[in-house]
Amino acid sequence: MEIRGIYTSLSCGPVQRYDIRDYKDYWVVPNKTQNWMYTNWYDNPYLIAYEKLNGEVKNKVNANVTANYKFNNDFNLMLRSGYVNYNNLITKQNPTANIFSTRGGWNARGMYETNDGSGFSTNNDLILTFNKKVSKWAFEGLAGGTLYYFKDDGFTATTKNGLISPRYFSLKGSVEPVTITPGRNWSQQINSLYGRASVSWNDAVFFDATGRNDWNSSQPASSRSFFIHL
Repeated sequence: MEIRGIYTSLSCGPVQRYDIRDYKDYWVVPNKTQNWMYTNWYDNPYLIAYEKLNGEVKNKVNANVTANYKFNNDFNLMLRSGYVNYNNLITKQNPTANIFSTRGGWNARGMYETNDGSGFSTNNDLILTFNKKVSKWAFEGLAGGTLYYFKDDGFTATTKNGLISPRYFSLKGSVEPVTITPGRNWSQQINSLYGRASVSWNDAVFFDATGRNDWNSSQPASSRSFFIHL
């Protein structure tokens, strides 16, 4: 990675300009003293680019299947099922002697962190449809149900009080026992029943009615059931 640019420092005095390429060798003393003219907040940009690294790996699997059964010309039954599974791993590392730590940031003795999250969801529909024409009249109907389930788990593990070796970016390199922070670790299920009825005459006059009732596990027992109609 190549970093180019001119840094301009603004203050009450004269404007100062620096060529950032002069700081490409970012350690004066390896893992102890940075080669950087700014000491109040952020680190040498080359150190940020090469050593303050964040990594992210995402794995996701999607699958779905649909089956139809036609009873006759009027009735059709459809079963539709979908499944999603994911696993995400995020890693962060921060070198020793980082300036950011002096203002309440990561530990100056180095830091390594992993965030592991996984989960899955399923969505299943069973739908019966009806279509019928009689002279100038047309009748349509739909009745179905859905079961949706979602589960998410995860945790964050962070080294504590620095690393035993400046270049050992691992949870095993924590000076003190690793800090474990649980993630959301929650699940949700929604059960639904719904229907639709439609009557039309001569493709000119229409009447439609729909209704749906959901039961949401994330709501209090007294209010987790609610009905919507149009």
